[in-house]
Amino acid sequence: MARHFIVEAVSESLDDTKHRILLDDQVPHRKKFTSTDPKGYGYEVQVAVRMIGQDTGKDVLFNFGQQIRQLNKAILAASRPPTSDELRRLKDFMEKDPA
Repeated sequence: MARHFIVEAVSESLDDTKHRILLDDQVPHRKKFTSTDPKGYGYEVQVAVRMIGQDTGKDVLFNFGQQIRQLNKAILAASRPPTSDELRRLKDFMEKDPA
């Protein structure tokens, strides 16, 4: 359940125009960014991606913001609803001061 909340917080903070990587060769490309949820918890994210397969000579624009949002939807679809005890613990955690 915690994984879903972290991925959801990160996915909600992403902007499709900023969270892209241009792949122009088969060398791995990395991008780091920090995401903060409304409560003030911060997450440092590192995305690593590379082109695989035959080089066609064309560049690929990889929209990792969209990929993370799709990951969030997949986690939600595969998860069971939280129990009342899990919801209570989550509420207690979210009410804590992040500092």
